[in-house]
Amino acid sequence: MSDALLDLDKEYTIVVNDKAFTEKRTRDFNAMFDGMIKKFDSEYVFPVSFECAVPKAEAAKEPSK
Repeated sequence: MSDALLDLDKEYTIVVNDKAFTEKRTRDFNAMFDGMIKKFDSEYVFPVSFECAVPKAEAAKEPSK
């Protein structure tokens, strides 16, 4: 994630399949630099990363007849 997308100094909420994850992460220069080097791209600068297992989506309930 990038400071251009959200304020990393505050808590943020990410919603994946209607499940909310609220977190606050600190910037990690070494991880950012490693990611940039692996991609060989100086535009690939993300000081924070977020990974999660994608929860299974809840099945929509059909109305009763």
